[in-house]
Amino acid sequence: FNTTTYTVREELGFVTWRIVISVPVPSDTVLRLNQVTEGTATSGVDYGDFDNTQITFTAGETVVEFNVTIIDDNFIETSETFSGMLSIDTGVSRVVIDSNADTATVT
Repeated sequence: FNTTTYTVREELGFVTWRIVISVPVPSDTVLRLNQVTEGTATSGVDYGDFDNTQITFTAGETVVEFNVTIIDDNFIETSETFSGMLSIDTGVSRVVIDSNADTATVT
């Protein structure tokens, strides 16, 4: 999982996060994207809630992209941030597979 910082203008409506793994998965693999911290942005006010979003790598894939909704609240404000990281649900517990969080900055 490559740690990346994304910057997006609020009025664009979304930011595309790209998840890259170094080795292709041998079979379909489901991961979950979990909200780590709101930072200075607020879930449901500045961006759409993405906690527990399912991400599926199909056999042989190393890259998956998905969009996080950015909410244009029409307020003039400073840049705001939020972060997320990947985990896998074992059925018994949620195991973080990479503790490095990706961060989005909304301008």
